Amino acid sequence: MAEGELSSKGIEQEDRVTHLIDLTDGDKESYGALKAEVEKSNGIVRVLVHPRFNPLGNVNPLTDEYMQQLDGFVNFPDTAASPLIVFEEEWAVSELDDLLDQLPQAFLVRTIPADPLPATKAVKEILSKLEELSDIEVFNIEKKAKEDVYGALKEVAIKKIVIGGRYFFLGEGKDNNYDFRSFVADTQSSPSNSTWRELQYYPKGCVGGVVRASMEEGIEVVVSQATSPQKLPTFSDRHADLAIS
Repeated sequence: MAEGELSSKGIEQEDRVTHLIDLTDGDKESYGALKAEVEKSNGIVRVLVHPRFNPLGNVNPLTDEYMQQLDGFVNFPDTAASPLIVFEEEWAVSELDDLLDQLPQAFLVRTIPADPLPATKAVKEILSKLEELSDIEVFNIEKKAKEDVYGALKEVAIKKIVIGGRYFFLGEGKDNNYDFRSFVADTQSSPSNSTWRELQYYPKGCVGGVVRASMEEGIEVVVSQATSPQKLPTFSDRHADLAIS
């Protein structure tokens, strides 16, 4: 890749954010660029998930506090050495431009609408013919899309993810029949498990989905304060009532 030239494969010309490097479909050149940055940061990356999702919604709207936290997460000088990966809905990629305009580059995982599932070619194909496929076929395609993206992130030697974005919730121990105890048992290689086990709350929402998928690859996850609408509780308030109504 020539100096100053960044890959934007899979993004339409009119929607292109020129300093984003697209990781969605496993392009080797793009992951090579990420690996070079991960080596410089000793394995630490920042991740944002749908950072401005539903800005005009009446429920859980964007707040000034969150926007300030978000700006600090993206641009604070101490984070300059760690690469930034943004999970963003495919249609909204162009809206990232002003948020990221102070960065020399960032990395992108395109997602389907209102979901952190990577919008790989196979996933986009099933969206157009859902009625023709069985539930197990859809499940297997979605599962492979997550395994491909998160497995590739692990392959470039990411050790720790510091994460923020929308929506982040902490719920009780089950989410769509996914048991929190099994989640802990399946991800013992992640140092963050002691935190989740102590808090006894389950990460939900789009941010929570990326938290879980990353930890399932054995990557340590730290939730930043740049989350909305909820923030990770401290140990002193871990007994607060955080169940989502």
